[in-house]
Order: sequence, then C-alpha cells, then structure tokens
Amino acid sequence: MALYIAQDLPGVLGARLTGAGFGGATVTLCERASRAANCCRILKALRRRHWNCATRFRFPDCGWRQVGKSAADGSDALIRDPF
Repeated sequence: MALYIAQDLPGVLGARLTGAGFGGATVTLCERASRAANCCRILKALRRRHWNCATRFRFPDCGWRQVGKSAADGSDALIRDPF
C-alpha cells in the first residue's frame, strides 16, 4: 500500500517493495526537500486505511527519524528517533 501511495507524491522519483516476509517495507527515492512531508503523508494515508505500520524512517545523511509532533507548532514532523 505504501508503495502505491508514494508513487503519487510530489518529489518522488521511484519506490519499490522489499522484504515482504514480515509485511515488507518500501524503499522510496525522493528529493531531499520533499522527504519530511512525504513521510508524514505516507504515514497518514496508511493510518486512514487502518494499517498498523511502522513510524520509523531511515535517511543516509541523518540516520533514523520518526514521525512526531513539531515543538514549534504541533504539526507532524520528522524527529530524531530516541533508539
């Protein structure tokens, strides 16, 4: 499902499914400027469909992040994963 959602987002260059043994994961290549917004969009879309999904994302340049609330305005944002 996340694969199909990602394909329609602005700034996404490609997406693929991997590791489907435990429900799988997607690898999505997107422009740096759109990655935080796209992570939040994908997660919201999955939750609207009542999917139990992970909230952690991995980026090559800044490590693990999770979707949380922005300290500035309370909107969804990528925050440093405490683990």
